[in-house]
Parts: sequence; structure tokens; C-alpha cells
Amino acid sequence: MGILYMIGTPIGNLSDITIRALDILKSVQLIACEDTRVTRKLLNHYDIPIKTISCNSHNWTSRINKLSEELDSGDIAYVTDAGMPSISDPGWEITSALRDLGHTIEVIPGVSSVTTALTISGFDASKFSFLGFLPRKENESMDLLSEHCQLGNPVVFFESPYRLSKTLTRIETRFAEARITICRELTKYYEEIFNGTVQEAVNHFSDPKGEIVIILHPQEETLDSKLDERTLEALHAEIARMKLEGIKSKEAISEISQKLKIRRNTIYQEWINS
Repeated sequence: MGILYMIGTPIGNLSDITIRALDILKSVQLIACEDTRVTRKLLNHYDIPIKTISCNSHNWTSRINKLSEELDSGDIAYVTDAGMPSISDPGWEITSALRDLGHTIEVIPGVSSVTTALTISGFDASKFSFLGFLPRKENESMDLLSEHCQLGNPVVFFESPYRLSKTLTRIETRFAEARITICRELTKYYEEIFNGTVQEAVNHFSDPKGEIVIILHPQEETLDSKLDERTLEALHAEIARMKLEGIKSKEAISEISQKLKIRRNTIYQEWINS
């Protein structure tokens, strides 16, 4: 019975692949991949003529029996378009299903955009949260970020270039003082690493392109703390007045923060709960 090898592949630069990974890709009888067109570019670069088959989050259930049959007679490999399988990518379903069928699984480590971004961020990455892609709804995404930011560790997530501007604007409302690292097109020719505040990031990115990894690290002073009763009453009065006047949340929160010297994150929480 063969072995299923879960193999890490480059996230941009095709040279970022291990010798062991190439040796196994050359030796297996079949390579299952997230997208055969993407994987073929890598295989052609290294003159690997092995047959491929698509296997992704949309069709993996119909491929399991085929992969199991192949494993009965030899080794096969599984790769995603970039990075490590299962890390916000297909792979975990295949691993789980084939293990349940009694097959042996081995991992061939490779590059990860998550750890690459953390390494260059300059943040202490001994502990961190990884959220994949944030929910599309604003309240859900910002509540999720708040939950993990309260731990005081870097929070890593992916974002589409088409949603980056909107996401940064949302983050600015709650975490204007936070430090942020934005990595675009990691290891590629047009790689860009941005380090600064969320406010600076909003002004910096207008029409970004490519794969994006974001690391948010709120400063200690941005974490929630309890307000005294008098300040809380003043805050509620300002919120009520501005809502009555129809002032938009971003403008209102900024004005209240300057007037009452309260953190925007705290004001935002009271705004959505009032």
C-alpha cells in the first residue's frame, strides 16, 4: 500500500521548494492538486512529467475513491496552488477521509505565507492567532478581530486586494492606533512589505494587486478598559446626540475620541451596543 504525501509548494518564487519535495514529486505515480493548471507550471519548471488530477474543496468527495485505489498500488502526492495544504486551503478533508480508509499520510514541509509574514513583521510571534479570510459582514469580521486582539498577540489573516481598502477602513474604526504589517506578493518580483499604523495603511493602499497577508498587533493602550461612570454617561450622551443628528459612525467616533479622550475601540463598542 502506498503513501499519500502532503507537500508544501512555493508561494511565489519557484525556487522555494525543498529537494525532498522535488524528489517525491518525481517518484509518485499521481499528483493530486488544487488546480492542475497552476501545478503544471511548477512541474514543467522542474521537468516533472507525472500525471495530475484535480482535487479541491469543490470535488474532493468524488475523488476520494480514485485516490484510495491509486494508493492501493503506489504513492501519490497532494499539493495546493501555493504553500502548505490545509492552511486556509484544501487538504484537510482529503487527509481525514483517506486516513479513515486506512491509508498512510506523510507531510513534506514547505513554505507558508503565514510564517513568512510573521518573520518579516518584527512582531513577537511566539504566540499568534491565524484567522484565514475574515467573514464578509462587518460586525462579524470586526468582532472576530476584537476577540483575538484582546489576547494581546499578533493576529494574522488573508485578504483579497479587492476588499483591502474596505477592510482597512473598518479596522481603523476600532484599531486606529494599532500597528499593522501588510505583505503583498510575498517572494514575488513585486513583493511589498508595509509596516505602520492602520491609519497610514489606509492612506497607502489605493489599488493593490496580488496575494495579501495582514498582521494586526494592537498596542496595549488600544485594548478595552472600563470607563468610570461619569465618563460613560458623557459617552452615551454624545452617541445619542450624534445618532439623532444622523452623523455617520466613523466621523462621530473620531469626534468623540478627540472630545472625551476615549479610545476609538471603546467608543465603537458602545456605539454598536447603543
